Amino acid sequence: MLLSPIDLAETVNFTFTDGEHGRMSREEMLAHVITHGGYHRGEVGRILSQLSIARPRDIFTGYLHKSEPERRGVHPPR
Repeated sequence: MLLSPIDLAETVNFTFTDGEHGRMSREEMLAHVITHGGYHRGEVGRILSQLSIARPRDIFTGYLHKSEPERRGVHPPR
């Protein structure tokens, strides 16, 4: 489903998990969902480091390079 700029700008009223009310645009909600997972991944990495456990490599870039091996070894233009 594609959303138009007007749809993305539409505000949605909602209730937070703590019971407080809030309002965000659809665009803000999508940005929150996209960035929120990175926050958790960073926190897990920090905890693993504190426990002297090696942090896992980035999964998405690994996927890209396995599915499209021609991306490996390509240097940016100068």
